[in-house]
Amino acid sequence: ARAAKKKSSAGGPTPVRVTPQVSVPPPVEAVPWSQVVGRRAKRAAKAPPAPPTPPQQPASKRNRGAAVLSRPPRSAAVTLTVAPGGDKTYAGIMATARENIKIEDLGIAEVRPRRARTGGLILEVSGPGREEKAEALATRLREVLKDGVKVAHPSKYGELRVSGLEDSTSPEEVAAAVAGAGGCPVEGVRAGVIRSSPNGLGTLWVRCPLAAARKLATAGRLKVGWVAARVEALKARPLQCYRCLEKGHTQHRCTAEVDRSRRCYRCGDSSHRAGQCPAADPKCPLCTDLGRPAGHRLGAKACAPPPKKGRAPPAQGRQAETQGGGAEKRPSKDPGRGEAMITA
Repeated sequence: ARAAKKKSSAGGPTPVRVTPQVSVPPPVEAVPWSQVVGRRAKRAAKAPPAPPTPPQQPASKRNRGAAVLSRPPRSAAVTLTVAPGGDKTYAGIMATARENIKIEDLGIAEVRPRRARTGGLILEVSGPGREEKAEALATRLREVLKDGVKVAHPSKYGELRVSGLEDSTSPEEVAAAVAGAGGCPVEGVRAGVIRSSPNGLGTLWVRCPLAAARKLATAGRLKVGWVAARVEALKARPLQCYRCLEKGHTQHRCTAEVDRSRRCYRCGDSSHRAGQCPAADPKCPLCTDLGRPAGHRLGAKACAPPPKKGRAPPAQGRQAETQGGGAEKRPSKDPGRGEAMITA
């Protein structure tokens, strides 16, 4: 019976297992993301492309450490300084000037007053032809104010080092070449003494108007006779008092008790000047008095550091004039570093 069942089962059809179908959802279409663009990005996209930057020339080894001269001022100035101990005041001299001078006749619409570090009064003239207008104003002020008042038309100067000079060159020849190439009057050029450099050629210190100094320093060379001398700009000297030899103030506002104005800048002796110093080794007079290492010239890198910067006390004003002669009180603290103005 079992064999029959097996036989009957073996002879019948084999059942097929049916797998149920699973419904697959249709694919979802990819929706692109929208990016929010800010206003700055929109303006940047609308702006025209910037022009390509020209390739910069690599600086030479000699010019990498060269000093950079400041830009010429945008205004010309006339300074008024009342003699100390006199009976004139700045209020009085300005009243006299306004009564006798019409600046409109000189082509000047207005002036900008400013107080100098020395206590004097600065009148700034701006606009085209400012140098000529300032000189005309200074001339009229000298005619009106006369004695007891120093009137000057100051200018900013730059210092240069002219090197590579041959033996027959004179300082006057270099000054004339500086005036011709810089476009300034030769009277505004000051040249020192030609000294021998380690390479055996001459080196000369020159001071000239700032615009001319910038022009010559940019050129880098100056034709002097047969030679194309090398021109380098020198760093601007810090504000220094020529009474105590310390930095950060002028002699008109000096509070030091020591007077070093007659001492040699190189050796500290009072019998000669630095230009005629016979000493073999330098000895800084300021560092000697302060007990610091003094084996250098005054103003060298190893010299005594300047005082800390701070706000300068108010210079000579209306209250100081009531004491007579415009004499100012000496401040209790030294003012911070500033820029000295060299009068022509």
